[in-house]
Amino acid sequence: MKKPNKNVYNALVNLLRKRILWILFGLALLGTLLLIAMPFGIEYGFKRYLLSQGADQADLADVDFNPFTRRLVVKNLIVKAGAEQVLNVSEADFTLSWFPFFRKRFVLEKVDLSNSTITVEEMPDGRWRIGGLLPATSENKSTAPSWGFGLAALQIQNSLVKLRSAPLTAELKIEQARLTRLRSWLPDQKARLELKGQINDGALQFQGNFTTFGSATTVDGALKLQGLSLAPFAHLIT
Repeated sequence: MKKPNKNVYNALVNLLRKRILWILFGLALLGTLLLIAMPFGIEYGFKRYLLSQGADQADLADVDFNPFTRRLVVKNLIVKAGAEQVLNVSEADFTLSWFPFFRKRFVLEKVDLSNSTITVEEMPDGRWRIGGLLPATSENKSTAPSWGFGLAALQIQNSLVKLRSAPLTAELKIEQARLTRLRSWLPDQKARLELKGQINDGALQFQGNFTTFGSATTVDGALKLQGLSLAPFAHLIT
């Protein structure tokens, strides 16, 4: 039997090596481009979602996402309803969890929110607009299986909530707050809220548990309120 030419064999090996190197280089380049483009895609998707949920205008200064550490940082998020600024977040730091995606659950392991302002307003039709976003009405909700939402821990510092409704206007200044164990697929499991701040001119502290995804909302805990002027609330009890 005639032996293969050694030069031909070496040439084929070298060609194969070069092709493998080019494939690896192409994959590395593609991965790098995806990592570079990912924050822009997230920013675009984030804005589209806010606009689809009722915001009139949404702007972001910067989005930084690292899929390896699962950390997403959003800076200077501003949402407007008409000409009014109804949401302003200086910085929000999210840590995602990948595994629950396979079970159609979006889970945030950790959220740090600081120096934010949000307006919560009751609309004429009875719905509440939160930070410029309006919840979907029952006739507009999709009949497809919904995703679950989970929040392991939310930390809020130095933030302001403006509450506006027909009978009441109030401001809640949050010095620090911590929310844990919030899971939509476990509607009867109680989430935990610890809050320290000020409502109007009164000092406020709350520690307790609540359910919000079940058929009824339940709250139990300890509320401490000092120095609150009752004049703005007088019409509610007359």
